[in-house]
Amino acid sequence: MPGLIIRIFAFILSFYKYILTNKRKYLLYSLLFFIVAFLTGGRQILALYVLISLLIIFSDKNIKTRVLNILILGLIVEVSTYIFWDIISNMIAVSKGDLGRGNSIIRFQAIRYFLTELHPNIISQIIGNGTPNEKSAYGMKMTYLSMRNGFYLSDIGIVGVYVKYGVIFVTITIFLYIKILFRGMHKDIRYIKYYILLLIVTSFTDYHPFQTNEGVIVLASLLYIIDYYDNHIIQNSSNNKNVFSFL
Repeated sequence: MPGLIIRIFAFILSFYKYILTNKRKYLLYSLLFFIVAFLTGGRQILALYVLISLLIIFSDKNIKTRVLNILILGLIVEVSTYIFWDIISNMIAVSKGDLGRGNSIIRFQAIRYFLTELHPNIISQIIGNGTPNEKSAYGMKMTYLSMRNGFYLSDIGIVGVYVKYGVIFVTITIFLYIKILFRGMHKDIRYIKYYILLLIVTSFTDYHPFQTNEGVIVLASLLYIIDYYDNHIIQNSSNNKNVFSFL
């Protein structure tokens, strides 16, 4: 869906800023993005919003504030569930339908196929096959697999990236994620860690940032912010001493 990754990042940024500053305007922004997820029927996105929100809340050192924010989050979920119950009912019906049609099984079948049967040689495994083009034999094969078996590269996250760009690219991506997660980072930009964590959770079965231009732009911008803080804001700062700090 166009703009999805930007909305996800905006929610994480807004909620983190609310916890960091306790300014209500950031809570309002978070609520707006949460409502949009309800209106668009994003089942997985809603679950990830709640999970990431809880992680951000538990990173708060103030116990009283932590409890209050958990109650606020619970209230938001409860009120949203009541207001948008018709939408939630449709989500439940769609989930049951997906299970009935075996959509989850198809996704794992696609992962197994692309990992074990597609690549004809070691070169393809190392550097990938590239982006499918309808006029090439490779592209026509991808179209055939999607129409006949329901196998879509966009549905299998980092495995789809592996098919396109190979194991070297995937290895560099995983290394980049790990390096960001377990590095010291100024508290003003630690929302980046939560965004990367969400990417890790979704990358293996669903979304990967390199599938869309907006995903690449957001990730590149965050890497620039990290570099800027390292070189201009927090050089020799105590905030950057704990190399293995996560939250």
